[in-house]
Amino acid sequence: MEEEIRIFICSEVQAEEGIASRRLHWVPDAQEMISLYRQHPARMKTFFNGTMQDLRGFTVRRADIQDIINSNPSIDEFMIIFGVSHSAMIGVRNGTINPNEYDKQEFTTIIVGVQNDTVDKSYAVDYCEPCPPKCNAL
Repeated sequence: MEEEIRIFICSEVQAEEGIASRRLHWVPDAQEMISLYRQHPARMKTFFNGTMQDLRGFTVRRADIQDIINSNPSIDEFMIIFGVSHSAMIGVRNGTINPNEYDKQEFTTIIVGVQNDTVDKSYAVDYCEPCPPKCNAL
């Protein structure tokens, strides 16, 4: 049995047509998108284990998502916003990373609920584990 996943696809055309997401099959749809991202020149980087590496994703705890839902049961969407933790900037000087000072998580996400196109700012999750290091065979 093929595993189906639900991935949010966001494009200008889909937004105009009111289409928010579609079901994908892991093989080949999601795997192809992941492969194309890894080849893309604008892919995100993160500093891990002494070197710059491609950021491949984030892990979000189910309890965190459930807490957002519980804070406002009327939420009908989630917004995922990219961020950089303040402590991570300590090792960055003039745009250069000093590996002796820099060992914190660089990128994170802020996840908030959205209701009727309005961001519900009453509850947000501000920490997701990046891949690498937590990749679970991705």
